Amino acid sequence: MNHLIKRSFSAPLWLVICAIVGCADAPVSDWYTYVPTWGPLQEKNTSGIKTPAERIDELEVLAARVSDMSPAEQERTTAELATEIRAELDPMVRAQIVRTLAEMPTQSAAVLIQAGLQDTDRDVRVECCHALGRRRGPEVIALLAGVITGEEDNEVRLAAVRALGQVDDQAAIGALRPALEDADPAMQYLAVQSMRNLSDRDFGNDVNAWSQFATGVEPQVENQGIASSLLSWWVE
Repeated sequence: MNHLIKRSFSAPLWLVICAIVGCADAPVSDWYTYVPTWGPLQEKNTSGIKTPAERIDELEVLAARVSDMSPAEQERTTAELATEIRAELDPMVRAQIVRTLAEMPTQSAAVLIQAGLQDTDRDVRVECCHALGRRRGPEVIALLAGVITGEEDNEVRLAAVRALGQVDDQAAIGALRPALEDADPAMQYLAVQSMRNLSDRDFGNDVNAWSQFATGVEPQVENQGIASSLLSWWVE
């Protein structure tokens, strides 16, 4: 134990905690299997380990240079990130890996982002929604629609609503209808904003009109009056 106390002044705190209580109980993501490396090899394995902040900085630099990479280098880097995210315990680092993957145009990066929707950390799942919003295709719309109807965390659902408004595909309008029917005014408001982004129509904040529009029915919008402004007022 004295050895561990001395190590605590030089090693990151989370390493010491793992060494004391055992990493088997550490929260893990559904998209990786963690293999413990503590025990007799601890001295060797902990030397030179970077802090989460240092790793995040490196990932930000990596994300900024993706456009300068060749397709082969992008694939190789995506494969490296896949290995890292499966072994990463820190959710903040996993979230930054997702932001880096969002810059990768590779199909393997899209698969990893999709898998990240099952991560145990809410912020990682939110980042995956944002990353999907930058991609195209019916599979992206289906994934985000599934988050709206199947995700338990409201922040993640809101992120999916925002992301659907960015996919630049009017097919996403119908996928937003469940958000319009949600009891949460913030969810309704964001759904209206996303539908407005996807179409050239504007029915103000009339949720019923937008819901009709989502089904392909042309709504008859009359004077909105005070009632139509209540939704906007509520979320401000």
